[in-house]
Amino acid sequence: MNAQHPSLRVEDLSPRLTALTLDRPPANALTSDLIAAITATFRDLAQRSEPPVVLLSAEGERFFCAGGDIRELDGTEPDHALARMEKFHHMLLALGAYPSAIVVAIRGYAAGGGLELALMGDVVIAGEGARFGFPEINNGLMPAITGIRRAVAILGRQAAFDLLSSGRFLTAPEARALGLAQSVVPDALVLARATEAATGLAAKDPLILGIMKRAVQGADPAEAEAMRRRTLTEFRKILNRPAAVEARARFLARDRV
Repeated sequence: MNAQHPSLRVEDLSPRLTALTLDRPPANALTSDLIAAITATFRDLAQRSEPPVVLLSAEGERFFCAGGDIRELDGTEPDHALARMEKFHHMLLALGAYPSAIVVAIRGYAAGGGLELALMGDVVIAGEGARFGFPEINNGLMPAITGIRRAVAILGRQAAFDLLSSGRFLTAPEARALGLAQSVVPDALVLARATEAATGLAAKDPLILGIMKRAVQGADPAEAEAMRRRTLTEFRKILNRPAAVEARARFLARDRV
């Protein structure tokens, strides 16, 4: 299978195991086109007669993924920004509906949308230096409602609210204690351990594995549509608020230094 975007490498490691690698230095930030490519890749893989286990990782040691590329929102029209958020929602749905296991290997920061990607994994292997957080509240933005609900499901209501409202980052041991990461290993071993976990899952009966995943996920199409509408409604409210615009401007100014 060929990658659909220069910043997304797709490689079939075996008939039952496919590796997806984010490769957009320096921080693997998600552009609108990259979001669309990730969505399309998961949908294409899901159409195979036996959808493979997916190993999702990223190039670089400092960032797994810094989330959405805020520069795309700089001076953009509201409708364009809303369309971008809707694309992100559909990407999360594509991962959530994927009929086989997703193993995520994380080194460095999983921030904002990068953490939402990690939360969609069925198995998360984190390096000792990994950090997990939702900084959106400090940058005039918000996560997708889908990502928020996923955080609540995994972390619990109070821990999720603390992370979302503070903008702080969890260490890898903290993430493991809250159930976000299944395993914490030395940074140099993250990809090897994640590959080992993915290979083990790929050896299981794919039909039974898929049934178990669907039961664990408990996906509800009606709920997904409600979350899409709510995401766009809430995002529209904050998009052009002066305080939010100023917060994004401060972030972009720091990013350019």
